[in-house]
Amino acid sequence: MSTERLLLASILFADVRGFSRLKRDELISKVQGHIEEFRTKHLTPQNHFHYRTWGDGIIVCSYDPDDLLEISLHLNEWFYNTNWQRKGFDQPLELRIGMHVAKIGIIEETGLVVDIFGGSVATAARIEPIVEPGRIYCSEAFKTMASAQEGFYVKFVDLGTRLLAKEFGELHLYQVENARLLSSVVNSRASPAAPGSSLGAIKIRKEFTQLEKEAYLEDSYKKALAHFQSLMEALPRQDSDVVARLAKVREDKFTCQVFVRGAKRSECQIWLGGSFGKGLCYYEGITENDNSMNEAFHCESDGFRLFLKGFGMGFSSIGPSELASDTVGEILGQRFLKTLER
Repeated sequence: MSTERLLLASILFADVRGFSRLKRDELISKVQGHIEEFRTKHLTPQNHFHYRTWGDGIIVCSYDPDDLLEISLHLNEWFYNTNWQRKGFDQPLELRIGMHVAKIGIIEETGLVVDIFGGSVATAARIEPIVEPGRIYCSEAFKTMASAQEGFYVKFVDLGTRLLAKEFGELHLYQVENARLLSSVVNSRASPAAPGSSLGAIKIRKEFTQLEKEAYLEDSYKKALAHFQSLMEALPRQDSDVVARLAKVREDKFTCQVFVRGAKRSECQIWLGGSFGKGLCYYEGITENDNSMNEAFHCESDGFRLFLKGFGMGFSSIGPSELASDTVGEILGQRFLKTLER
């Protein structure tokens, strides 16, 4: 007996460019075998809950967008690093991969997901056909959910609003790039070293003023505000049952509230201040005073650069110990989204 329910999931659709033009059954079988080999080597019960193929088409669903992000990069490289000519093909085969995050319907039998359904699944399916071969695109909702990974091993390139396939409307899309792969390519193409370059870059320590540290904190706050504004706009778009509100209490404080079917599900406030010197503070609640907080980040220096460091009050361990000004908002956003799952 099957059961149906709704849940928030990350969805990947992929297909092989030129597969429909393959005439020999032998080549078709090689492609399908290549896809199956990827599944056995890279998909586990921990990183996905649903997988299906038809011809050259692939669907993978995960609870965690970070898992699907890794899967997409591995899948793209799995095809890119294959010598297709040696396998008997006239030209290299390339994937088109599209990803989305939304609430979808699932059908379960004996505890296993056997199918997925819903308008959000259709939206995800309409991203992949417009992807350039060899590329990975994702929706803004997916990027928002996975953005804490940006800078560590991925880069999101803003593509703006694009028309989806089959007149399915418009969606703000991003291209996902492997930051480590890009770095190795750039390094391999670097010009020969100039005489004396073996000395390396000379670093000179400096004393950062309190004014510079205050400015760094203020910049971090503005970037956190911009990230949460995007987050609050993305949540209702991916689920019509959600109402998300962001309010600026003052120049250096804002609050966020999320309602699901009219009931308050989560709220937080972020501000500049704190009881242990000025810092960027986060609290999972809304209060008029600023005495309660779950975490606070203060500005520090190693003599060469400025960065933010948590007081270690609750959850700063989910990210790196030294945060750039454009990363702390993403770390806080990731934490806030986790409260919606409680």
